[in-house]
Amino acid sequence: MNHIIAIDQSTSSTKALLFDEQCKVGARTNVDHKQYYPQTGWVEHDAEEIYQNMIEAIRLLFEEGGRRKEEGEYSSNSQRIRNPRRDPNALGRVRTPE
Repeated sequence: MNHIIAIDQSTSSTKALLFDEQCKVGARTNVDHKQYYPQTGWVEHDAEEIYQNMIEAIRLLFEEGGRRKEEGEYSSNSQRIRNPRRDPNALGRVRTPE
């Protein structure tokens, strides 16, 4: 059976969902992350914390969904993501508008 993992990276947390072949949610996880407010109207996030939260959310999905991570094939897709691991100008906290 094939599954799809969807990750929603919001301002306050990393959410992950595991869908089956009929697009029914088999498992759902949520990992909160800290927000920094350096000035009014700004919010910053620690990129490394978000990355670690994504890994934790996926791990919890497999645990909750009763699957081993060795099962299946994986690919990823992102929209409007600035990758601090590939962009030396994006290291440290990442600013996003509130």
